[in-house]
Amino acid sequence: MITDTVIKNLEKFRIWKNWSKGELYDYLDICRSTLHAWTSGKSIPGTATLEHFAKKMNITVCELINPNYTPDGTCNPYNSHDLRNEKIKDCKKLVDQLSYEFSVIINEHII
Repeated sequence: MITDTVIKNLEKFRIWKNWSKGELYDYLDICRSTLHAWTSGKSIPGTATLEHFAKKMNITVCELINPNYTPDGTCNPYNSHDLRNEKIKDCKKLVDQLSYEFSVIINEHII
């Protein structure tokens, strides 16, 4: 699920920065209860939240939701210009998946 990937990538970023969890929460303007709601599946981060995180982390939303994300870029397979088209395709797939997950959750709460 996209939310799991985002949470893992936030943790990678926190460790790379050598920050405590509190420092990460302060930097990204989130609280522990929000993160707990995401990990428990009670809510998911919206697109505005993902955009905010990506901007603060100086990455794209596609990188934030990419399971291969590394903060220093050393293990990210998308650093090569030769893979640009593949990156775009993967990004579109991830955005489609995220949109689907949002629609499922919205429908569950409406019905």
